[in-house]
Amino acid sequence: MSSLAAKISSLQEELAAISLEETLGAEAVRKLKDPQGATSAKLLAHLEELKAQKGAARKKESASKQGSSGSSNVTYELMMKPDTAKLEEGEKVARMEKRLETLERALGADSEKMVP
Repeated sequence: MSSLAAKISSLQEELAAISLEETLGAEAVRKLKDPQGATSAKLLAHLEELKAQKGAARKKESASKQGSSGSSNVTYELMMKPDTAKLEEGEKVARMEKRLETLERALGADSEKMVP
């Protein structure tokens, strides 16, 4: 246990000797101490950048609409998903038929055995 404490203190002395703030800068050291905070700050900055780009695109789009003066073409897109409910129901029926077939093979498919 004492060797571990000695190792920790020697590592702390090495870190102090390196003087990371002078080498990397205070900002980099802060990011190393709190990586989640640095990541969230980076994400927030990226979101602000995207908002600014979107706002600029809207301004440009509205300016181009005003310049076209009345040619308002509307484009509709239709997105459809395949009917998964029918597929799932078919899969359930197939599984049940397979189970029934397995049971019939195990028990036998005599009509006398099927009547209670």
